[in-house]
Amino acid sequence: MRRHDSGHRSRRGHVRDRSRSGRLHGAGGRWRLPGARRERRRQVRGSRRGEPTFQVTCGAATGSIQVTTATSGIDLDPNGYALQIDGGSLRLLLGAGTVTVDGLAGGDHSVVLSGAAGNCTVAGDNPRTLHVITGGAARDTARTTFQVTCVALTGSIQVTAATSGVDVAPNGYTVLIDVGSLAPLPLNGATTIGGLTAGDHSVRLVGAPGNCTIAGENPRAVHVTAGGVTRDTARTTFAVTCVAVTGTVQVTAPTSGIDLDPNGYTVLLDNGQQQPLAPNGAAVIEGVSGGDHTVILFGAATNCTIAGDNPRTVHVTTGGTTRDTARTAFAVTCVHVEKIAFQRGRAVQDNPTINVAYADGSNTVSFAPGTGPTWSPDGTKLAFAALSCYDYYYYYCYPTGLAVGLVQLTSDPSDAEPAWSPDGTQIAFTSSRGGHPGLWVINAAGGSAPTLITDSPQSVSKPTWSPDGTKLAFTCSVVSGNNDICVINANGTGFVRLTSDPAQDAGPAWNPHGSTIAFVTTRYSGRYELAVMSPDGTNVVPVSPGILASDPAWSPDGTKLLFADFASCVSGNCYSSGLLVMNADGTGMTRITSGPDYAPVWRP
Repeated sequence: MRRHDSGHRSRRGHVRDRSRSGRLHGAGGRWRLPGARRERRRQVRGSRRGEPTFQVTCGAATGSIQVTTATSGIDLDPNGYALQIDGGSLRLLLGAGTVTVDGLAGGDHSVVLSGAAGNCTVAGDNPRTLHVITGGAARDTARTTFQVTCVALTGSIQVTAATSGVDVAPNGYTVLIDVGSLAPLPLNGATTIGGLTAGDHSVRLVGAPGNCTIAGENPRAVHVTAGGVTRDTARTTFAVTCVAVTGTVQVTAPTSGIDLDPNGYTVLLDNGQQQPLAPNGAAVIEGVSGGDHTVILFGAATNCTIAGDNPRTVHVTTGGTTRDTARTAFAVTCVHVEKIAFQRGRAVQDNPTINVAYADGSNTVSFAPGTGPTWSPDGTKLAFAALSCYDYYYYYCYPTGLAVGLVQLTSDPSDAEPAWSPDGTQIAFTSSRGGHPGLWVINAAGGSAPTLITDSPQSVSKPTWSPDGTKLAFTCSVVSGNNDICVINANGTGFVRLTSDPAQDAGPAWNPHGSTIAFVTTRYSGRYELAVMSPDGTNVVPVSPGILASDPAWSPDGTKLLFADFASCVSGNCYSSGLLVMNADGTGMTRITSGPDYAPVWRP
């Protein structure tokens, strides 16, 4: 059976209610359905027939107040502020922040900001009234901002030091404020002391040494101002002038002549301070007190004379803003002196050096790594077999050829034992550059290839020129195992074996007059001793029997012989223990060095 409803059924299966009004109980007040018709709908499937739907709209019963603080200035309140609404509980509010208070009834409310520090001012009404509106579909928020301005509670003092002069305070100064605050202050700088209350403050500069004067009042009053929105900095400057408490002594040594002292001099002040002084140089002694001082120059070589008073008095002045320098000059004149060159150290593995000294062995100066020195005829240059040395794990040297001074002349490592010709144009030397030991000559100025003089002996060594430059004498080995003295013309002709004794003969040295040749020989004792002979090899005469020797060299006037002392022997091998000099007749022997010294040559 079909059931009939009182209403009309729509096409979609809903029943349209003919009633147009009704009441919903439990709502806070009368409500009305929207539109002219009140409608209830029911779904044909899945719901009970005739169930109604009600739409309800509610208005806000309370509102909110939002309070913001904006703080400017200096020395802001560190604890923030307190917010109170209508005399209620306090709420914390930071110096720059926002607080929102909810649940306020509609109407006017009293808002007060409290707790601001004494140096902070709240702008505008405080308390102030805010109106909260209710009943709207959205909750109302009333807003206000408290502008707070804070001023400085304290100020600062900046102190500057401007220091001039000499002998200033080594560690700067100290600033004292009101017999309390201390701060370091550079000599020419500034320091700032903060946290000072408003008013006058006493500022004192301390630590200036006794030779420094502070201009103006010290202590002085400096006024600090507070209460502004920026911090006040009061400034003051202490001008400090320092004068010299010590002076300086400058000593010069203008040196003229020849053979200047190779080791320079020494300056002595008041038997205390010492300074080295080079010829034509200057020595400066600092920290000298004011007044008269004694200056002495010592250490001049025996061939040098010092003019004027020595010692002498100089006066140093102090107390000025610049340091006084007392000056004095010792004029030194040097004259020609006999000099020698020699090799210190036997073999390349001993790292030998070329040394120059006075003929008495004093004032020795190391010149360069090398062996076998020879003087130029004018005595201004040295040629030698050069060595190149380096320090890598250990110090090591190796031969690089001949050098004149510090200029390389040849580059064959076997080039050695140079001998300068009497006219200065050529240098004779020994070399195996041709594959066999030979005697060679080369232009002393360089620029040309060397010329072979002879390589007919089995070996050659120790060449020496005749005084007229026409011949070369040298150690030669004609018979295997035996050394002799040979001579040859400078052009390579006229080879002559001067000695043929079964003993060993070596190291010839032609005397400056050309009348004799000195050499060493084992023919007397089985060990090398000095002997002389005529240039033709005759008239061999021992010079100093029993004195072991090597490498003889004549003095320029031919009156003396210089040689290496070979008294130190181990297992048949003899080594030099220094250089000896004696008269040509074997008398007056004197030791002049005590090192491993070889190959001496007298400067022309």
